[in-house]
Amino acid sequence: MPKHLPVPVGSGLVGMLHPWESGMDNSPAWDEPIARIPRTTKGKYRRRDTGFVDQAQRPRQDDYDRYMHLVETYRDTGWEPAALWKAAPFKVTDIATNAILHRADCDLAALAERFGPLDDRAAIAARMAKRAAAMAKLWNESRKLYQPLDLITGQRLDVVASSGLLPLFAGLTGADDAAMAEELRRWMRGVKFGVPTVPADSPRFEPRRYWRGPVWAIVNWMLADGLTRAGESAIAGRVREDTLKLIDQHGFCEYFDPTDGTGLGGGTFTWTAAVYLMWTAPVS
Repeated sequence: MPKHLPVPVGSGLVGMLHPWESGMDNSPAWDEPIARIPRTTKGKYRRRDTGFVDQAQRPRQDDYDRYMHLVETYRDTGWEPAALWKAAPFKVTDIATNAILHRADCDLAALAERFGPLDDRAAIAARMAKRAAAMAKLWNESRKLYQPLDLITGQRLDVVASSGLLPLFAGLTGADDAAMAEELRRWMRGVKFGVPTVPADSPRFEPRRYWRGPVWAIVNWMLADGLTRAGESAIAGRVREDTLKLIDQHGFCEYFDPTDGTGLGGGTFTWTAAVYLMWTAPVS
């Protein structure tokens, strides 16, 4: 790995300034950059999440202190974008965010092909090509997945998490499809239900703590979609089967323990219900 990877300014990739932007708040992907953030806050705050969900299933308190330190830092800039970027002590290129953005651009390109002027089509195509080239630099051949980039140190973050497989959903992987599918099969062999957000053989694996191990239906839907598009229908079918089995047995839970299927987090989660409907509702 090069000592310093090019930051994605102008590359077509987007960076984030807070773990919350990724939707995967306490993913191990942020462990290194978030550890640099002080736990000090100017005022007191009260967490509401632990009033509804067991603390053992949620981010730890030291993580939340750092989240709130970031919020206060950005509030003090008046939320002005240039000032936010300058002040930010946390800057990361997230694989999942960029993969989802690229898939959205794929859909936008399809619409532009049918309805848009030539200039729009060319602009979208150029943006996608630039992003694909930048994303390729974040592939880790030994890990068989993509890894986020710390924009402050310029270092790729050597972490193994399901977000690193989501370029499958975006069609960004090319020749890496088979390697990623095989890596996913390895993860599935380590748990009763897939796909864990962190593989069971990782020292960071916590099967019931939010984004550090549990199965999320929405991530499974994206992975299954990408695997199917890549021609990996067998493993895509296993992901779909596991997801539906979890929901049938435990309801529309926010996430699930991959070791025994226990439903975790919120009990009536709309992401989970939406995935179930997409996979079970008859096609008209």
